[in-house]
Amino acid sequence: MATNRFLLHKAPPYTSPFFPQSDWNDLLCFATRFQYFHRLDFFSEALPHGHRFMYPAPVALLYEGFYFSHWHTVWIFFAVTGPLVLALGVILGRQMVRRGVHPWTTVLFLSSALLISYPFWFEYLLGNMEICIFLIVAFGIIAFLRGHLVLSATLIGIAASMKVFPFVYLALFLSRRRYKAFAWGIATAVIANIVSLWLVCPSLPVAYRGIRSGLATFQRVHMLMYLPYQTAFDHSIFGLIKAFGHHFYGWTVPVSLLNGYLAVAAALGLALYIFRIRFLPILNQILCLCIASILLPPTSYDYTLLHLYVPWGLMVLYAIDLAKAKRSLQGLYSVFVCFAILMSAESELIYKAPGNANPHGYSGQLKAITLVVLLVIGLIRPFEFRTHEEAKA
Repeated sequence: MATNRFLLHKAPPYTSPFFPQSDWNDLLCFATRFQYFHRLDFFSEALPHGHRFMYPAPVALLYEGFYFSHWHTVWIFFAVTGPLVLALGVILGRQMVRRGVHPWTTVLFLSSALLISYPFWFEYLLGNMEICIFLIVAFGIIAFLRGHLVLSATLIGIAASMKVFPFVYLALFLSRRRYKAFAWGIATAVIANIVSLWLVCPSLPVAYRGIRSGLATFQRVHMLMYLPYQTAFDHSIFGLIKAFGHHFYGWTVPVSLLNGYLAVAAALGLALYIFRIRFLPILNQILCLCIASILLPPTSYDYTLLHLYVPWGLMVLYAIDLAKAKRSLQGLYSVFVCFAILMSAESELIYKAPGNANPHGYSGQLKAITLVVLLVIGLIRPFEFRTHEEAKA
């Protein structure tokens, strides 16, 4: 990338694996609209109101939190999310040291993993709210592993209210027959949505219609349209279908194809959970549910790869445990090769059709295939990892 940029003076995508118009676009794009927060005209389509809001209502509270001071939004975003990311690293590092890894080895390992992490670079150049959802889910899973089920269900429920697919993590409670915690997670998601709708706009009917209209716009623009530049950072199965199937249906996907895909994906995911996932060790369940949450949505951009760091961290601890017990690590090599592919940029995977002046990357499709491989590994190979409750028992 450095050679292309500074010596050959090429243009993107040859010089960068990231979206060309990064510049904190996802964080700052709604700044004008949020001047009308908690007003009836928040959802107005008038041009002075800026970009249409296209997320569930609870995500609006995150944006308002960063916009509220009207002062250095980017620095506030860093100040809130950065320490929490570092806190996750400290939690993992402490567990590594407790297992006998030298402190300096731990620091070098975790700091290098963070600094060369493509998902974190991609996230922080765009400023997408996905990192907030990732942090909520991550601490929710940590709470689950430590036996704090109510706290875990609350955090996962909040994340599910912001984006539908974190809802799959509530299946962890079903696997442990913790039905009250499962119900509380659903209730938390419902309550968070209702409260958020009112905070966004004082009229619930207006807020509901506005949010629904925004989500419909997102579906029309990002799900139903084939946009070649997105092939470099959309690792969803549906993105794979669009990338290799647009020759048959053109630049716009039929709604029937999207609806059919959603039905098949939901049925397949449910069948996998009922007949396989719920019987697997907890580490396998977390890995498989995580992959389902970032592979099956119709669009899944590369900042969602952040969610892989939870099962990655658990796999690191599991590998250390196996090494201490002098057991074979051979079965984990393929797992960490998949993680390496998913957490690096692959910006060299660029295709330029003859006569096409707009080259685009296909790393998103490679990552989709890699996620499928990692899911298969998680389904067929048990990883016996003890939770906090099991360790005490």
